[in-house]
Amino acid sequence: MEMYVIVLYLVYMFQKGQCGYCQRFETEMVFHSANNRGMVNHTFQTKMVSSPVLCGRDCSSIPQCTSFNYNKIEGFCELNNATRMIYPADFVEIQGTVYYDENMDTVAFSLSDLDNSSCKMLHRAGHHSSGIHTIYPLGIPAGLDVYCDMATDGGGWAVFQRRKDGTVDFYRAWGDYQSGFGDPSGEFWLGNDILRKLTELSPGRWQLRVDLRDWDNTDVFATYNGFSVTGEDYVLHLDSYVDQGGAGDSLLSHNGRKFSTTDRDNDEASWSCADDWHGAWWYEQCFASHLNGVYLPGPEKVYRRGIAWASWKGLAYSLKECSMKIREIV
Repeated sequence: MEMYVIVLYLVYMFQKGQCGYCQRFETEMVFHSANNRGMVNHTFQTKMVSSPVLCGRDCSSIPQCTSFNYNKIEGFCELNNATRMIYPADFVEIQGTVYYDENMDTVAFSLSDLDNSSCKMLHRAGHHSSGIHTIYPLGIPAGLDVYCDMATDGGGWAVFQRRKDGTVDFYRAWGDYQSGFGDPSGEFWLGNDILRKLTELSPGRWQLRVDLRDWDNTDVFATYNGFSVTGEDYVLHLDSYVDQGGAGDSLLSHNGRKFSTTDRDNDEASWSCADDWHGAWWYEQCFASHLNGVYLPGPEKVYRRGIAWASWKGLAYSLKECSMKIREIV
């Protein structure tokens, strides 16, 4: 909704006697908009409203409010005590948000609506270099920094797990796996909260790819359709296994299992799989795969102790590298 439409609407409401703030808005504050922009670090009040008109009305009624952000996707209004001219470094791109202030030049800073909701959409738009990219998926309007694999099997994969050298400890508590840890350019876990936000609202939409490497540098992979993570216990969902990469299936037996860590035992065993095998996973009793197990400096170490994928190397072989990544099926 453009600035002048908001003003005309408020004037109409004032004439109808339905808006007590509108006279001040019309005579003292005329807001100009910048699409897909927003002020950060200067919000003093946040509320849910149904339109930018109501957000502008509230800003006009508070003397300290000099600008506001309105999120078109989720409908929240942020009242700011600063403007883009005073703090240009805090005037940033936020897909789905519209920024408003009194400066008529603000409209020149509008950004177009780009479909950069995922790594796949970025790849379609011409971004073909693998690395950390900012995407704007539904439910995360401020954006998400994620490692996009733009080379493997046509590109467009969002990587959420990687093991490669043992520099990051994966024997961690629930809170670490919930929020994520490590370096997206190296070893890391993206975070169960983020995985849930990305996949829970669109079950069946995501394909999972698991890449594995042994100590002879042989690479194999497995893919699964219908990947999602749901609920407070981050339940794993998979629709089907796609046999094409040589790894075999070692994950479907974990379908429907809750995530477990050393301090949150959700497995189906009478003991704690996470404690026994020093990891975190969607355990059953206990696993056919364990990609968050202990990183060992070579193959065939302690049974079940390492990074395991039973259908390829068995549970006594600890893999050299692995990664997990997702991409929309359609």
